[in-house]
Amino acid sequence: MLQIENISKISASPAFSSVLAHLSFCLPEKGLFALIDDSFEERKTFFDILSGKEEASEGKIFWGRKEINRSKRRRKRAREEVIAFLSIEDTLHLSLSV
Repeated sequence: MLQIENISKISASPAFSSVLAHLSFCLPEKGLFALIDDSFEERKTFFDILSGKEEASEGKIFWGRKEINRSKRRRKRAREEVIAFLSIEDTLHLSLSV
């Protein structure tokens, strides 16, 4: 089970604005989910945190009973063994259109 508890991310910009604020949810093992949001920055930030590219400003990520976002070793193992996702981009590739 993947459990997200109160994940937040504050941007490093001079304004220190909140990119993600208090995101929480739980997914069963072998579950699928889609994150639909009108903000590309929020989606990208969430998946960057989940993949380990970025650190959350606050909150916890659990796989089963183990917190994975505070340990680089656990986060790496979870990414390699149990977490998979497709990267998203807000880019239209004209060469791929029909």
